[in-house]
Amino acid sequence: MIQDFINREDKEASSFGFDINQIRKYKINTLDTSFVTHRFSILLIKSGNFKIEVQEIILNLIASDIIMIPENSICVQMGSSRKLEIFIISFTSNFAFKNFIKKEIIGLLYLFMKRNMHKISLNETDFLVLSLMSRLICILKNESENNGIKSGLMKVGVDFFFYELAIVCSKYENENNLGFSNRDSLILHFLLLLSNKGIKEHTVNFYAESLCVTPGYLNKIVKQKTGRTIKALIAEIIIVEAKKMLRENEVSITGISQKLQFSNISAFCTFFKKHMAISPSEYRSDRISPK
Repeated sequence: MIQDFINREDKEASSFGFDINQIRKYKINTLDTSFVTHRFSILLIKSGNFKIEVQEIILNLIASDIIMIPENSICVQMGSSRKLEIFIISFTSNFAFKNFIKKEIIGLLYLFMKRNMHKISLNETDFLVLSLMSRLICILKNESENNGIKSGLMKVGVDFFFYELAIVCSKYENENNLGFSNRDSLILHFLLLLSNKGIKEHTVNFYAESLCVTPGYLNKIVKQKTGRTIKALIAEIIIVEAKKMLRENEVSITGISQKLQFSNISAFCTFFKKHMAISPSEYRSDRISPK
């Protein structure tokens, strides 16, 4: 069933926060099967057609269609008229935040966080690019078990896929009503500012003043739209950068605390242990010690 691939929790998906499957020669025999998406999901139809209800909207998907489904969406699998070939991509909100908080694809992060379902009918070129990239990621995923190099290549492939998806969404923005309201624009500007300044600017006041709104208002809108407080988002940015520098082992922990604008190494270590449950030195030791 489609929902089994969207919601499944295998080892690779759990550690990476991302999963992809290519379903070939798939025929739906059970109709009106309802399920909830526990992750953000993307369905890319390669051949055949597929009828599904998402958030009480019935969609007839055909080859070259792509649909982006928010997490916790209620869906009803309604059937297919003939054999279906489809790519099913699913990922967690943590994966989305950590990987989309980049200037070039910041809009993609918020597109998923808006909790609106989006469907795009791709032209031949866009479909071919996304389809080939999806196929490549599937191959790398199947070959990456116990192979660090291929696992790394898979992550690179995933990055390129989402960069291309961001370009596609921008291209189809007007005709598919992907545009943003004034509040949406505020959140986008906040997220962009956060991606550029998050590792050095740790206060809500900085972002509110930069965006010419009150701290209370900004925090309220951010919480409503993303489900996270500004402090939680700032902490996530800092932890992602701290883990990256600790893995690279090129900067001392004191140097890392300075780069991240902590008052002293003790404050950094306390912050890191609060969010990771281990100290920075323990994290570094775990990542660089021989297996």
